[in-house]
Amino acid sequence: MRPLPDLVTAVRLHSRRWEIKPQHRVVVLTSTETYGPTRDAVVSAIVEAGADPVTVTLMVRGPLLGEMPPLAVDLLSQADVVIDLQHLTWAYTESQTRVRAALADRNGRIVSLHGREEDVFHVLRCTPDPQLVDRTQRTKGYVDGARIIRVTSRLGTDLSVPRGDPAARPSFCPPGQAAFAPPDDGVNGTLYFVGGVRIQTPVLRKHMVNEPVRIDIVKSKITAIHRGTPDANMLDDWFKSHHDANSYHFAHINLGLDPRVDIHQLDNLSVHYNYGGILMGFGVNYTPLFGSAVRAPSHVELALVGASYAVDGRPLLVDGEFTADSGLAVKR
Repeated sequence: MRPLPDLVTAVRLHSRRWEIKPQHRVVVLTSTETYGPTRDAVVSAIVEAGADPVTVTLMVRGPLLGEMPPLAVDLLSQADVVIDLQHLTWAYTESQTRVRAALADRNGRIVSLHGREEDVFHVLRCTPDPQLVDRTQRTKGYVDGARIIRVTSRLGTDLSVPRGDPAARPSFCPPGQAAFAPPDDGVNGTLYFVGGVRIQTPVLRKHMVNEPVRIDIVKSKITAIHRGTPDANMLDDWFKSHHDANSYHFAHINLGLDPRVDIHQLDNLSVHYNYGGILMGFGVNYTPLFGSAVRAPSHVELALVGASYAVDGRPLLVDGEFTADSGLAVKR
């Protein structure tokens, strides 16, 4: 890991996109797992911008699904800007939905920076890049204009993913990824999965899968995980352990765009933003970000590598590389 002065410099670069003004009421939202030097660098950057931030620290209730205390909800709801350094603690929760609604009514906003110690590698490496912003907006146009997205691979993956109505299910496109939640019963096909597994909840686990795992999906539900390898057996056992049909639900699909990402880090940023990676989440997806409402006691990210992604028959990604025609390819 590079020295802490490099982290301060990187956070200062990230903070410019937040556009903090001296008159803004700023809350820095952290958890007991937020990396102290990252938190301190964020607070310093906000003070440099002329604002007087308040820091709120929550006890970690789990990687996801941790409702925050009502007092914290009330405080965040009065902010102009919430800097979220612990988003995995309250993702897919009722409390986040309430805060987002309150801020929307007041033209407030939530911005985020990955704040765990595991995230420092990519906080340093993936500072804001105008070209990445442009490529993300181009991808958003492809995604929101799509009818059907088809994911295929040389291993045998063949998935049909309907886009659905972008007005009802908006895309989520921070610089470096383009994501959406498809209709609740629309995804069908077979996934031969290789890539990064990051179990977000109820217990954080992460590792790479190199031997393909066959997963059958019908009407947006996993119907079979074909056992026979250690990873296939683990995934099958993990899904079964929740005794909940919604744990098998196809929650979202993301296309990663950032060539600076190293998928082998398996931090939250790497599985979502990996260049040429196709992330598929399963389990809970209850959030106004996606306009989706499925609740489950679990969530796992399967970050597929080496696959292809086509929009209404037009290839954007072939075997893990963006096509020249898409306008999304960069030299690495």
